[in-house]
Amino acid sequence: MTITGKIIWAPVFMTFGLCAQAAVIKTINFTEAEGYINWHLAGQDGWSGGTWSVETADGGSATVALDGFRNLSRAGEEGARLNLAVGESVTMRTIVELSGAPKTPAANESLMSFGIGISGQTGSYVDLRIHSNGTIGVAGDDASTYVGMDIANASGRLAIDVTWTLGVGAWDSSTTFQLTNLDNDNATIVGSRAWGDTTAPGLYSLVTGTGNVGVWRRAWWSEANTGVAAITMLSTDVVSVIP
Repeated sequence: MTITGKIIWAPVFMTFGLCAQAAVIKTINFTEAEGYINWHLAGQDGWSGGTWSVETADGGSATVALDGFRNLSRAGEEGARLNLAVGESVTMRTIVELSGAPKTPAANESLMSFGIGISGQTGSYVDLRIHSNGTIGVAGDDASTYVGMDIANASGRLAIDVTWTLGVGAWDSSTTFQLTNLDNDNATIVGSRAWGDTTAPGLYSLVTGTGNVGVWRRAWWSEANTGVAAITMLSTDVVSVIP
């Protein structure tokens, strides 16, 4: 729904006709109540890969403080699967915070990607990037889909919402991505892309299949180029379709 020009994401997304209901079934906050401890994230609660560190205090978080390339994934829980029909959508939100003094790089630079996937299959990602034109923004698997806001909005909590919508065919199906600075008057940008022929096989299998869906992350950046010293993930959603 839209209120005064801003897109507001509801926690549960109703679908069309007699189709299933896509929903967030769990939000991970990396807290002690969820069973996390102050240690490496890998090996906890199904997470693997990367050198992220958990801090359970102050609402919980997981931080990676080294630039370079870091993979991170969490296998889907039993029942956390997608089986979308035409017209159905599912949305996942992740909230991150950047440390350091973000600056404009000489060339476009990716910071982190956000997506869903199943075991043994490549995930579907949206990238958070800092652009050489002085903006921070998101792109959906294609540089031409990049949308950005002033780099001043790199400070504060950044919410990345990714919605996958199944259509009749590849070009009628789409991924919509939204970046919101939660600490700067909810400054928001929205972009989207059609799946197209090259991405359709993987995405169709992903969202119409019955395999358990996990959350997949990649973090890679140069602190020297971007001024970003660390990335902290404050929360991330687990999504499912409820029959």
